[in-house]
Amino acid sequence: MGKKIIPIFTVLILLLPASALAGTFYQHENSSYYWYVVDDPHFEVVVPSTAEGYLERELFGLSTLELFFGTGGPQFVVGSVTSPSVTIGKIKSMALSQWEHVFTNVKVEADRKITTSNGTSAYFYAVTASNPSAKQGMMRLVIFQQGNSFAYVMLSCYSSDYNSNTTLRNQWIRAVNDFKWLD
Repeated sequence: MGKKIIPIFTVLILLLPASALAGTFYQHENSSYYWYVVDDPHFEVVVPSTAEGYLERELFGLSTLELFFGTGGPQFVVGSVTSPSVTIGKIKSMALSQWEHVFTNVKVEADRKITTSNGTSAYFYAVTASNPSAKQGMMRLVIFQQGNSFAYVMLSCYSSDYNSNTTLRNQWIRAVNDFKWLD
């Protein structure tokens, strides 16, 4: 039964209009990653090729790529929007609000401007918090801005997964540091 779902899913993806897709995946020189390129706003970012699922969505002018790493696993999100009414503060608020109903005792770990290793200016925001699972939760967010265009990379996971999993930490750092505006 599982084998039949793959071809049907592939056909459904192929039937989607091109405008429904937010970005394009390209082979990376390291098979553990893909290049993910978005046209509007125009940027590229490296994302893990090891996710169990990739979901692209576009609603209200916000485009997202969500990467899932199994039930209870980490979640990467790459998002972008162009609007004069969007601010870094609004993106931070949006990111945290998706977890506010389960996060308690939120501690801001980072809230500052950074420069990535490739020289790109960005804003880094990170929180840890308690949650009903009795494990410490973590949300890391890096926001890139060029004029009225914003792109962000967000990681949500258990703190222990980030601290004990070098692969996860390296994937996050690679996504942030290899981000580049193309215009």
